[in-house]
Order: sequence, then C-alpha cells, then structure tokens
Amino acid sequence: MSVGIVGYGVYVPRYRILVNDIANAWGSRGRGEKSVAGSDEDGITMAIEAAINAVNSSGIDPEKIEAIYFGTTSSPYIENYASGIIKEVFGLPPEVEIYEFTGSPRASISALKAAMDSINAQRAENILVIATDNRPSEMGSDLEVTFGAGAAAFVIGAVDTIATIENIFTYSTMVLDRWRHANDIHVRSYDYRYTREYGYINHVKAAVEGLLKKEGSAIDQFQHIVLQEPDGRIPKEATRALGIKKEQTEGSLVGLLGDTGSSSVFLGLAGVLDNAKAGDKVLAVSYGSGSSDAMTLKVTENREKKVSKVRSLNSYMEDKEYIDYLKYMKYTGTIQQAGEPAKLGLPPVSPFLQRSYRELYNFLGAKCKECGYINFPPSLRVLCIKCGSTNLENVKLSKKGKIHTYCINYYMPPPLEAPLPLIFGDLEDGLRYQALGTEMNPEEMKVDMPVELVLRLLTVERGVSLYGYKFRALKEDI
Repeated sequence: MSVGIVGYGVYVPRYRILVNDIANAWGSRGRGEKSVAGSDEDGITMAIEAAINAVNSSGIDPEKIEAIYFGTTSSPYIENYASGIIKEVFGLPPEVEIYEFTGSPRASISALKAAMDSINAQRAENILVIATDNRPSEMGSDLEVTFGAGAAAFVIGAVDTIATIENIFTYSTMVLDRWRHANDIHVRSYDYRYTREYGYINHVKAAVEGLLKKEGSAIDQFQHIVLQEPDGRIPKEATRALGIKKEQTEGSLVGLLGDTGSSSVFLGLAGVLDNAKAGDKVLAVSYGSGSSDAMTLKVTENREKKVSKVRSLNSYMEDKEYIDYLKYMKYTGTIQQAGEPAKLGLPPVSPFLQRSYRELYNFLGAKCKECGYINFPPSLRVLCIKCGSTNLENVKLSKKGKIHTYCINYYMPPPLEAPLPLIFGDLEDGLRYQALGTEMNPEEMKVDMPVELVLRLLTVERGVSLYGYKFRALKEDI
C-alpha cells in the first residue's frame, strides 16, 4: 500500500510588513518581507482555511475524513484541544479522532508520520494533516524580523494520490537552540551561530545523507528539494554542504513570508505540487528542536486532474496588503488600546454556547419543509418564523453571497478595531445573515458586492478563544 497526498491546500494572511520597517525601528537594517496574521486571525483560523482548501482539492467528501492530525507550536491553548474547533467546522462526528503535535517547528512532519502509520495499520483511510504557525517574538529581537504566519494542509490516504511518500529518515539529538518555556510569552534563541552550525546544518545534513543511504539514491536524482526555512541564510549553507543545485530548489519563501514554523515545509511542498510533473521526485527536509526528517515523494499522474481544484500558493503570495510597524504591533498584540474590552452577553463556557458550537462552526440552518424558509440559528428556531410550521430540518448553509446593506463603525471598544463594517448579506440559499466584515476597505464596499463567510477570532474571554463567521470580499483564484 502506497500512502501519499490525496489533496492539499494552503493559506497565507494577506497582510505583509517589510522587514526593513521593523529593523529601522531598532536602528538596524533588513531585507525582504513577511506575512502577518490579522488582528482577528490566529493559528486556528489559518488552519481552517488551509484545511478547507485541502479537502476541496482532494475530491473526498468531508464525512470520509476519519481523523485530524494537527501540528503547531502556537496553539491558543496549552491545555485543551484546539483541533476540536476544526472538527466542528467540518461537521465531523464525535468518533473522528483528533491528535495534536507541538513542541517544535517539525511538529507537522511528526503529525504526517503518525498519520501514515495509522493508514498503514488500516486504522483509517483518509486523514487530514494540518500545519499552522503564528509564533510570538519579543520586540526588537532577531526573531521579530523573521517569524511569519501561514498554514498548509494535506489529506493523506492510499487511493487516488497525487504524490506518494516513499521514504522517511529521522536524525535527532539533544540540542537547545530555540525554545519557549511554559512561563514564557515569546520564543527564545540561544546563539545564531550555535543554532546554525550545531542545530540546523548538522541535523539536516545527517538526515539527508541517512535517507540517501537508506534508499540507495543520490541528491541529483531529485527534481525538487524543499528545506525548512528558519531564515534566508542557513538553508543556503545546508544546500552547499549537500551539493544541492539551485535549479533543484523552488526559490525561497522565507524572504516573502518569513519563518512560518511548522507550516514551512508543507507550504514549500504545496508550491512544488502546484507545478510538478508526473514522475518528478521530491525531497523535503524539516528541522526543529534538534530533530530533522528527510522525506522523499514521487508525483503521480493524478496531480494533473486535481491541481485545477487548488488555489495555488502563488495566488496567496500575490494577494497582499502592506502594513506599517504600528499596525503590525496592534495585530500581534504587542500594544493594545486602553479601555474596557467588549464583553459577550454570555461567557464562551456557558451551556448555551457549548450546545451551539456545532451549528455555529459547521454553519447549520433550520429549513422549513413546508415553505422552504431558512431559519437561523436552529437552536433558537423551533418553529418557522415565516409560516409557523414545526416541520424543520437542519441543513448546511452556503457561505457565499452578496452584500444587501451595510454600515461602518468608526469607534469600537477593544479588541475590535475601527473602521469596522457591519454587513447584512444575502447568502446563495436565501438566508439573510448579519456579521462583521474583515479585510475590507470601507471605500471599496458597495451593495451587491460578492462576499464569503470565513471563521475568525472574535474575542478572548476568561482565557477562552471564541470564533465566529465574518464577511470577506469573495476570494477567487488569482
């Protein structure tokens, strides 16, 4: 049985900051740019968008996903499964298993290896593996100019694969180069030279050489090579040490997105799959916390029929908006507006919200079997508000539609940020839905503007992150 990638998807926030803008604030210089999560984005919201793209490209019904393996170093929770939210968005039943991997930027590869083992053991047929990161860095540190944000996801299975995973070799030692203690807010780094030489280069080189020896291959047999990119310099030294040619690499993502942590290798692989040909061999190498994994894949003929369903990595790279350092500090939570934060009418741990999570995240409505009217939310609509019938059934609602009308709020209490659109939208299935807007320029908004609903972070109350849907200008492939 050949386990491999059945579908894939990525997500990159649209906001960017020039590295030089950060460096200038501290009397230094920098090159390139990096991606920045919006004020209502985090590792979970990015993971969900990447996962939706991956499942759509796979051609598999979401109901056939039997487990979710989630890799990140920046979950909003130290204790509590964040991936349960992802399961609710897809409307998966309670028996679908969830696993979370953390502690290192190679967490995504750990998740992938575990998923492969589960499929080989015939415990599951289709597993959703997600990598996402938005790592916190201290102001003025070397890591502040490096850390970016992004997510990528693969549907792993043994049928109809677009790339089979052939071999994996892992090399691991005890190295403390970057870490975050339970009491730390930010990632710490010991010494750049130590991290470069004794951490990244030694481990990546050993993992690749071990893999080549294991399968009896040579480095020049690979058409595509993807390396974990903690910065723009270290991977170049590793490629020289391994004899990797420039034409074998796809070009650096770190100079455009920054160090995306757990999602770094997954994003690089997605970029390869966007353009690879059947028969191409791919080498992917992770690194984090003194461990490196070298993995070989082979692209199959199925890639051609599925790639048209994928929103490419390049389309996300081109869809961007630059922000200044002040807005960057707001988005990362480094500075916060004074004042009493807006409070929910109900705390997020209330019984009502606990019961409503499925219909809120999976976006369900109650459709009247008598008149066809869509009632929302189902838990509050036990009879049709149009005809009074109690003959209702839960249906999954469309997340696309058009703006019916809107208003712009120019003063909002923290953590909400003005100007903030409040939108009434007419969804494709007839429901008129009210929600806040995100990533929208008020000057560009208009009635009948195509929009889509995306899950975003609404607030954090009592240490609990609460998510809900917001309207965003409809994103088509670029």
